[in-house]
Amino acid sequence: MRVFLFSCLFTICWNSMLAKGLFEHGVASGDPYSDSVILWTRVTPVTPGEIQVKWEIAADNSFSEILGNGQTATNEGRDYTVKVEADSLVPGTNYYYRFSLEDGKILSPIGRTKTLPSGAIEKVRFALFSCANLTANYFNPYGKAAEVGEVEAYDAIIHVGDYIYEYGRGGYTAAEDMINRVGFEPDRECVSLNDYRLRYAQYHREPSLKRLRASAPLIAIWDDHETANDSWATGAQNHSTDGSEGNWSERVTQALQAYYEWLPIREPENGNRRNAYRSFQFGDLVSLYMLETRLSAREEQLSLAPSEAQVNARILEILANREITQQYAELYSIPLPSNTPDSAEIRNFSNALALVIPNEMIINTLQEAYSGDRNLLGEEQLSWLINGLTNSSSKWQVLGQQVLMGNMTLPGELLLELASGNASQTTIGKYYTPALKVANGLSLTPEEQSIFDGANPLPYNLDAWDGYGKERETILQAAISLEKQMVVLAGDTHNAWTNLLKTMNPQNLGIPAAIEFATSGVSAPGIEKYFPGQEEILRVLFESYSPRLRYADLMHKGFVDLTFTQAEVKTRYFLKTARNTSNDWQIRTVTSQDGKDVSVSELVQADDVDNDNDGLPTWRENVLGTSNSLPDSDLDGMTDLLEVNYNYLGFDPTENDLDTIFSTLYTEDSIQDLKLGGLMIRKDAENKVSIEFKIETSQNLGAAWETLETIDKNIETDAPKEFLRIRSGVKVNP
Repeated sequence: MRVFLFSCLFTICWNSMLAKGLFEHGVASGDPYSDSVILWTRVTPVTPGEIQVKWEIAADNSFSEILGNGQTATNEGRDYTVKVEADSLVPGTNYYYRFSLEDGKILSPIGRTKTLPSGAIEKVRFALFSCANLTANYFNPYGKAAEVGEVEAYDAIIHVGDYIYEYGRGGYTAAEDMINRVGFEPDRECVSLNDYRLRYAQYHREPSLKRLRASAPLIAIWDDHETANDSWATGAQNHSTDGSEGNWSERVTQALQAYYEWLPIREPENGNRRNAYRSFQFGDLVSLYMLETRLSAREEQLSLAPSEAQVNARILEILANREITQQYAELYSIPLPSNTPDSAEIRNFSNALALVIPNEMIINTLQEAYSGDRNLLGEEQLSWLINGLTNSSSKWQVLGQQVLMGNMTLPGELLLELASGNASQTTIGKYYTPALKVANGLSLTPEEQSIFDGANPLPYNLDAWDGYGKERETILQAAISLEKQMVVLAGDTHNAWTNLLKTMNPQNLGIPAAIEFATSGVSAPGIEKYFPGQEEILRVLFESYSPRLRYADLMHKGFVDLTFTQAEVKTRYFLKTARNTSNDWQIRTVTSQDGKDVSVSELVQADDVDNDNDGLPTWRENVLGTSNSLPDSDLDGMTDLLEVNYNYLGFDPTENDLDTIFSTLYTEDSIQDLKLGGLMIRKDAENKVSIEFKIETSQNLGAAWETLETIDKNIETDAPKEFLRIRSGVKVNP
């Protein structure tokens, strides 16, 4: 018998260890439709070869009612990942799923998913993420979102890119603070299919990411680091052109193969994996459009500040054409070199041009960025989006995409110094002083006013929509003409922003069109890393010289929690200091009723949030099981806070345990009123009304209530302890 029991225990433990090892990358779901969803897992093979994997989907996590199942094979050709579509599902319904091996002997973790709702719905909830660098910081935001979702589930997890980072050791030193904890897998930059697969495998061993992916369906799109930094359709800043990193197109193909293997998303119907733009319909409330802004059509980014080589090349172009040389001499009042100039003439003329050509090139770049016919989405995707907006009747139109759409600017002089890495404290102070005074409602001196008005703000990031203004304007004008309430979601910068999106066409300048919520990074370093101690200064500068910016956080990591209703969109920025492993979170709430303007709340500690203003923090109500939207959860006339405070006396805030006619708690301080019949009841011998009491004493909590038909009973001897809880009803005698 002992041998038999040991054998059983060994088998159970061994299967448990096998499940943990064979399914070490967890489970996930994604790209939900109203009647289907993609289910994902990966099997870590013991030996190479094909593996048969079974899957099940059920209405509850006990799998008492299996609603769908199947079997599929995986192998080395797809990195042993498994993706199946569970179909014939019901709209707006929660489901649970799992995978198994060896005829159910080895089970995966259980995941929870949800189909898209249809028809009229009250609300939709999203969690928004971007920029997760494993060697930079902990993945705390993933774990926090999973925790929040357990209380009020998300309809979808939205990830707008930089899901992984491609760098190897030394490639991005600002993001290597945690390198000794996790290292790099592989220990070099990812350029091949196997490299990217190894990096995804490393990321998906992180418990917080696995927990989040198992909690709700994922809707994801890549940014640049899933291939290489600052990528565009035909190249990238972090892809060598000398051939040492191979052909760019082939690198993209292999990077996207790994992405589609490891993410629970659907393959494009046309077979072109670059065309990952797609839409999701959440009933009559939200139309979500996921945009692809990197690999399908994007043109190479512009550079605002010309290099010395670019300036010299332009000067040589001018000198090579006598007519153009003369035009510049007249325009800038520079002595014209003779027809046969000597070296001194050339040098003097070139030196004079070197003072004006950079500004001219910057102006030309801005004109090209804002008005040029430059592709970010491309004609096909842009037409698809406009058509979707035109045909949608949803309350909210939501664009899930990678880069900032807001017009983000800083004083030109300061921006150029920052770009060169030589920003002086003098220049920073020059623009910060008037900005700080304006932000605090203080008047400026004439000199400060001149500096503030003449700051000449320039866009700080031409990798974002500021570098592709014509397509941005097309989208914003469409939102206006179609009378849509539009919300744009973004990531990329590693910091948090809220922007008002207004038109920039000179003929229709400054018309409100949409709002933008940009999440801080999960872990990737932002301004707080590059300018430590100056985050608040830069925040003031951004908010003062970017007139459409309504909120910025340049210090924290985190994610964005969004709730859409028919009345508003409520956005909560969950914020946390990088490398802080405690559960100490702050929340900034930004709301909008019309998709044109926002209101920004004060920053609060997450533990202090009290949604229903009943005196109980939301986190505590979640623990108690009471409502965080109703101050009286059980609708018995006694607030949750009061019932919790008297819980030791037997009150339950989740169960209606009080008669609606009358209920009073008598403690030892007030029990004399009951004994004497004074304040509670004054008996009149002439009337025909009698009182029925049900009394529970401190000695008899939870037992049957004792019933008294009259108030003449000696209550003092029946209830000598510290309190009585009384339920009473009035009866009219015949």
